Amino acid sequence: MSHSFARPSSSDSPACGLPYGSHICLIYGKKDELFDGIVPFIQEGVENRDFCLLVFPRTEQTGESGVQSAIEILTEMIPNLEQCRASGQVDVIPHDVLYTTGGTIDPSVVLGLLDKRYGDAMSAGFQGVRVVGDTG
Repeated sequence: MSHSFARPSSSDSPACGLPYGSHICLIYGKKDELFDGIVPFIQEGVENRDFCLLVFPRTEQTGESGVQSAIEILTEMIPNLEQCRASGQVDVIPHDVLYTTGGTIDPSVVLGLLDKRYGDAMSAGFQGVRVVGDTG
């Protein structure tokens, strides 16, 4: 007997309607390809009451966070993004906050941080967790 844990989806994006625990990879060449790929995934998460964590790189040229640029683009594409951020349903952070400690990647630290975010999301009443990680 097989079970399908896929969830209904109103999007035809391959990133939508996947069962919790799925992992996918998006290969893109341009910024608009990245956002065209992740926006349906995030929109579906918002609709399903999932916590959405989006991780973006800092720009090499300035050292400043690419987070603000990502927020601006996402706000244009997801009308209620600011409300979702204010409620804690969507969080957008720079990649070094999650992936590196002291300039190196420590998988146990990354997993510990993700586990904490998962626990916090479940305690807050969210249905699931979605993570978009773009390392640049």
